[in-house]
Amino acid sequence: MAYRSSSSTSFATATALTATAPAGVVAGDRLLAFVIVDGQTGPGSAPGNTITPATGWTELLNADQNNPDSQSVRLMEKKVASGSDLYDFVTSPGGTQAVVQVVCLSGRHATQAAVTASTTNTTSNATPISVSMTGVTALQNDDVVWFCALDQTVGADTWGFSAVAGYTERLDVATGNFLTVATDTADAVSAGATGALTSTATRATGTGNAGYGGFVVSIPVAPDPYTVASSGEPSRFVHPAFSDPSLGSRELFNAKAWF
Repeated sequence: MAYRSSSSTSFATATALTATAPAGVVAGDRLLAFVIVDGQTGPGSAPGNTITPATGWTELLNADQNNPDSQSVRLMEKKVASGSDLYDFVTSPGGTQAVVQVVCLSGRHATQAAVTASTTNTTSNATPISVSMTGVTALQNDDVVWFCALDQTVGADTWGFSAVAGYTERLDVATGNFLTVATDTADAVSAGATGALTSTATRATGTGNAGYGGFVVSIPVAPDPYTVASSGEPSRFVHPAFSDPSLGSRELFNAKAWF
């Protein structure tokens, strides 16, 4: 169990950034959202956006940029989906373009924190751009998600990303209105450092340059539902469902375990 689905929603002038729910979300899934809002102030200044997480969501990281144009880049998370979740992000002041991409992962840990890294590149880079994102150190069977947004100097340009090596590109959206945003994922990775995760961004139309910002996120797998209990007796495998203290431990197996 790993990547389930994703969605991308673009906004031209909105204040309420009500994103589309990924398909098939069920209770217990884990959700990530990549929220990008074009800057209010232009190059050289802070983007000037206040972004409020959707109901039940938490902001994890900020990778806002003030050059080469300016944009707000935020990572949001909802650890445990209900299946009837809200995606009502808000930006203030409104009236500027935005993109929200949401990823749904199944079989993930309900409480353990994500491992995260952010990258910002404020250089006005000519096409093609080697988009190198700082990696993370993952645990065995973590799912890793790569989010990136270009900070375009010319709004009408269209760009696209190549897939990160060993990852699957899930979303690659060019709005033709200052924003190009992509999401890649890798399921059940091996333990260890990912190293820098690199894509190539290529301008398809137009004349401008771009910087970029985004995140790499590692989400831990759910714990094994079978645990090993030990109290000086032969090893016992006890399922959590049968571990209610009021009932006493009902063992599924109580036999010597040979390791």
